[in-house]
Amino acid sequence: MRQASALYRLLGDEARLRLLRLLARERLNVTELTGILGLAQSGVSRHLGLLKDAGLVVEEKDSGFTYYCLSADLRGG
Repeated sequence: MRQASALYRLLGDEARLRLLRLLARERLNVTELTGILGLAQSGVSRHLGLLKDAGLVVEEKDSGFTYYCLSADLRGG
C-alpha cells in the first residue's frame, strides 16, 4: 500500500507526467527537455532523478551526453 501511495504522489505532478509523455516518444537529454518544457535545468534534473529512482526512466550515455527514456518495462519490451 505504501509503495502504491508513493507512486501516486510521484505521478501526481504535472511536470513529471509531461516528462514521461515526452520520453515515451523519444530519448532526450536534459537540455532538450528544458527547452521543450520551459522549466529550469535543476527542476528537470530533480524530476528525472525521482522518476529514475522509481524505475520509470533509464539513462543512456552516448557521445558525451546523457539521454533519458522510458524504462523497458513501461515501453512493453
